[in-house]
Amino acid sequence: MLSWLLVAVLCMMWAAFLLPSVRRSPVASVEEFERRMNFLAEAQRRGPGRWVLVPQKGQRFLGPRVRERLRVRHRRRRLFVLLLEALGLSLLMGLFPPLRGMLYGSAVLGGLLLGYTFFLLRLRAEEVARARRRARVARRARRAVVSASYPAARAPVGSPRPTGTNGHRGQVLDEDVHVVVRRVGGMRGVG
Repeated sequence: MLSWLLVAVLCMMWAAFLLPSVRRSPVASVEEFERRMNFLAEAQRRGPGRWVLVPQKGQRFLGPRVRERLRVRHRRRRLFVLLLEALGLSLLMGLFPPLRGMLYGSAVLGGLLLGYTFFLLRLRAEEVARARRRARVARRARRAVVSASYPAARAPVGSPRPTGTNGHRGQVLDEDVHVVVRRVGGMRGVG
C-alpha cells in the first residue's frame, strides 16, 4: 500500500517537473531570454536624455484597454488551468483506497470547472455580440457620412443628379459608386 502511494507521489513530482516545459516552446523561451538580455544591455548604457519605452520591432502598441483585457484573459486562463490541474490531481489521489474521500473533492472541483467553463463561454458570446453591435453601428455611421457627403448616393439607380457644388451632372451606377463623365475636349486647359 505504501509503495503505491510512493509511486503516485513520484509520478506527480515528475509530471510537475516535465509538464511546464511542454507548455512553452523552446523557441519562445529563447526569444524571451534574448529580449530580456537586450533590455538589460540597454539598461547598462546610460546616455543623455530620457528613457522612453516603445514596443519592439514587429510588435504593435497596446493601449491601456487592450493591455487590461489581455491581463484579464491571462488571469482567466491561469484559473482555468489551476482548476483543471486540481481536478486531475484530486482524481489521481482518489484512485487509492485510503484516499477515496478525495473523489468528493474531485466532484466539487469538476462542478466548479464546469460552471467556470460555462461562465467563460457566456462571456465570450457576449463579447462577440458586442463586437458585432459595434461593427453594425460603425457601418451605419459610415453610410450616414457617405450619404451626407454625396447627395447623389441617395438618388435612385440610373437617375442623373448634380454631384456637388460645381454643378457637374453624373450618373449613379450603383449606390456606393458615383461616376462623373466628362469629355476631354470640353475641359479647359487640356489639349
